[in-house]
Amino acid sequence: MDDLKSIYHFELLVVSGAPKVQTRQALYVLKKLGFSSHYVVDTIGFSGGFWIIWNENLVNDFF
Repeated sequence: MDDLKSIYHFELLVVSGAPKVQTRQALYVLKKLGFSSHYVVDTIGFSGGFWIIWNENLVNDFF
């Protein structure tokens, strides 16, 4: 992910149909991605959730 961030310089990432993992595992993955803030909608049944991940210092007033 660091390689992608350094190439494309993105500060916001949205993952739709996020992997079906427990919240604790999701938070671990989100922390490893290196963004400062996140919003997670958990999976329900067979549908995947979504993750919105951003760097707070460059994306303001998101929610």
